[in-house]
Amino acid sequence: MKVRELLSDETKWTRGALARNAQGIRVAPDASDATAWCVIGALRRCYGRDPTDAYDRLLQAVGYESVLFWNDEPIRGFTEVKALVNALDI
Repeated sequence: MKVRELLSDETKWTRGALARNAQGIRVAPDASDATAWCVIGALRRCYGRDPTDAYDRLLQAVGYESVLFWNDEPIRGFTEVKALVNALDI
């Protein structure tokens, strides 16, 4: 599964945590009860703990300094996140 498939709609996306369960509680990205992910959490869910190629493409697109915060910036919304993962084909 690719990130773009995992983050198929806004209910499956989150900010401020790698992943959350249905109650909004932070969980590991690979937890069986995870229902929403940030872009980094989604990378880990889809590609394991070493998502090298996909992560490298994301780094090139948003920059090394900001990759950990890019998903959580207040000006960013799901539409922009979805557009980027689609464009990067991750």
